[in-house]
Amino acid sequence: MHALKSRWLTLIMVLSLMMSFGSGVQTSASADDAVISKILTTISATPVALEDPATITAATSTPGCRIVSAGWYDPSGKLVSGAFDIETYSLIIELEALDGYTIDDNVACYLNNSAVDCDVDASGDSVTLVREYTAAVWAPTIYKNPGNETVDEGGWASFVVSGSYVRDYEWAVVAPNGNGVIPVERLKDSYSSMEYTGNNSPKLNLYHIPYELNGWKVVCDFIGAGDGNVTRSQPAVLTVNPTVSRAPASPSPSVAVSPAPSSSVSPVDVTSPVTTSEEEAAAAAEHSYSDTWSYDARGHWHESLDGSAAADEALHSFVWTEIQPETETQGSIEQGVCDVCGYTATKRSGGSVVSDPADEEESSSSASDFLDGLKQKLSELKSASPLMLVLMALLPVDLILLIVHLCGPAKQRRRRRRRR
Repeated sequence: MHALKSRWLTLIMVLSLMMSFGSGVQTSASADDAVISKILTTISATPVALEDPATITAATSTPGCRIVSAGWYDPSGKLVSGAFDIETYSLIIELEALDGYTIDDNVACYLNNSAVDCDVDASGDSVTLVREYTAAVWAPTIYKNPGNETVDEGGWASFVVSGSYVRDYEWAVVAPNGNGVIPVERLKDSYSSMEYTGNNSPKLNLYHIPYELNGWKVVCDFIGAGDGNVTRSQPAVLTVNPTVSRAPASPSPSVAVSPAPSSSVSPVDVTSPVTTSEEEAAAAAEHSYSDTWSYDARGHWHESLDGSAAADEALHSFVWTEIQPETETQGSIEQGVCDVCGYTATKRSGGSVVSDPADEEESSSSASDFLDGLKQKLSELKSASPLMLVLMALLPVDLILLIVHLCGPAKQRRRRRRRR
């Protein structure tokens, strides 16, 4: 009994020594791991003028600490709450140690894999990182150009654009030949009845549009940060339909006045006689043409005011711009604007047409012909007499009976041969 108790006491002592040794080793290891000697931090982006600082995030991958705050400060030390400007800003990141950890006084701090200045608190519980950045300046990026508009004389039109890195928007109208440019705030000087809203915004409305602006183009200048940082949109063609009062009136018959008799006979030049019919033909050959280009999917021309003649006919001269990035299956989509008349078309890269007015017209015509033919067949079927419809329904039955009748004698002949 005494020996058994001795063995139990010995076993308990051995276990106690092992637990004490293990506890001492673990404590020593934890003490070594609790001191943070290196801190790694990252930010998602660097400052760009006209961007919001709130879109930039900060993070750390170092165990034992966390980010308490990260903020951008202007040269006066004020926290930036709006968009970045063209200035130098200070990024200040504050981190604190978690429970059971301390920060080494000589800790090495890194921001986006490069060393950064840091200041450790005397208690070793926190550290502050500081780095300066000068905001980059990017040119305005256009996402949407204004679209063409067709209005009646005296009506109104709306133009919308969108983009990024834009400080302001300035709208203007450009003459068809490109030689004249009128800012929208000066339109009233030339056309007193006109009104507008939204000059310094991405949406412009024009009211009381005169016929004189027919064929003019509307453009928007995207103003970015810095001097001369401007990107101009593609032009939008403004088509103004004239009112009825502007249509040429039919000539009214005039009363011919007989000349008073003269006592003397005027000499007649018989070398170059001109008849009334020749004078009318010469007058018909002279036309007054519109200054505005007329166009279709193929080309453009100047049309006479009476609509009976055309001049300066030519094919379109497109300037192509990519409006949708290229994909693996379909390629990119490009928009072409004729630099003469402003006609707009789109196509896929490599020449395949995305939208062609001529194709749409032909497709619409084919569909219409098909529907007309189908309607004609249905009307013919409806107009058939009831007797005709019954005969058409019984035709398959008659064919089956005829086949059975023809096959009957053939079977009887085969049976007679077998009996013989």
